[in-house]
Amino acid sequence: MQDAETLVYQTLNTDETLKKLLGGIDVENGLFRIYNSPVAPNSDEYPRITLFEVVNTDEAVADDEATMSDVNVRVDIWTKDETTLFDITNRIKKILKTNLLCTVKLGAKIYEQDTEVYHKVVEVYLLLEQESEDNG
Repeated sequence: MQDAETLVYQTLNTDETLKKLLGGIDVENGLFRIYNSPVAPNSDEYPRITLFEVVNTDEAVADDEATMSDVNVRVDIWTKDETTLFDITNRIKKILKTNLLCTVKLGAKIYEQDTEVYHKVVEVYLLLEQESEDNG
C-alpha cells in the first residue's frame, strides 16, 4: 500500500501561498500549521489544517497481487474567519488538483458555536500504483 497521507501532507507543505494563508512559518518547529494527524498539538491555534487517511484499499489485482491502492485522505480546515476558510479551501483544492492525480470533494462549511470556529472537510480520493515488494 502507498502512504497517501504523507503524499498529501508533503504536497500541501510545498506551497508558499498556503503557508501565508495559515499565518506563516513557525521557525522554532519548522511547521506552518499543517498537521499529519487528526488532532493538532495546540488546540487554540488558528487557522490550521489537520489530515488523516480514512481508507486505503488494495485494487486492480494481477497475478494474485494488488497493483493499485484506492485511498481516501480527509483534510480538515479550522479557522476563526469565514473569508480565510474560503481562501484556504480554494488553495488546497488548487494545490492537490495541480500536483496529484486525484478527485477532491468539498464538504459543507460548519460553524461550531461552542468554539466559534469554522470547519470544512476536504475529501481527497487517489488511485495510486502499488510499490513493488520485489528486492531483486
